[in-house]
Amino acid sequence: MTGEGEQYERVGTPEFQYASALEVGAETLKTDVEAKIGAQLAKIGFAKAMKNKWVKITGDKKQNVLRIAEELKDEDQAQLKVFVAKPTVEDHDKKMVDQFKKRKLINITSQKSYKVTKGASYQQVRVKLETALTAEMLRTGEWRNASFKKTNINAVGQIPQGGHLHPLLKVRSQFREILLSMGFNEMPTNRWVESSFWNFDTLFQPQSHPARDL
Repeated sequence: MTGEGEQYERVGTPEFQYASALEVGAETLKTDVEAKIGAQLAKIGFAKAMKNKWVKITGDKKQNVLRIAEELKDEDQAQLKVFVAKPTVEDHDKKMVDQFKKRKLINITSQKSYKVTKGASYQQVRVKLETALTAEMLRTGEWRNASFKKTNINAVGQIPQGGHLHPLLKVRSQFREILLSMGFNEMPTNRWVESSFWNFDTLFQPQSHPARDL
């Protein structure tokens, strides 16, 4: 419970204090009530008291307030007293809890507890897990008693920082850009086998050219 909530639990909510400062059937200036209980408390209490129909505004200039409820029942104060006795949220109505949270009368806090017990792999001395199977382990048979760290085969590898284009690839890229800028189109390069017609005849190579022997 907040400090404001503790105060309301002890002396009553603002609307209760506001209405309690008035006499039944007697008109009182708003300013007099503010001077009696405080301006901030009166501002909050007046709105809630009007909502509960405990008071109403009177006078030509609507500067007076009149208490119309003979008996005041501060249900919020009673509920706050229940919160003191049972501070667990689950013991109360959710609508009421949300209302008090909105009015900043309570703060929701969580308490977590843990129970620590010995697991199946418990050891009094911490053993460092092996990360690789070595030839020495195979020769001595030590691998039979060794504990190995599990390998995560789904782990993403490190991206290499080095590497660069081959000079010939750079030159080829430059020529390609030059030819494309001149209006040439790039032909599909996924045909690994081509007919002799497109390979030689369309290029006007002689029939006796030695390249045709293949």
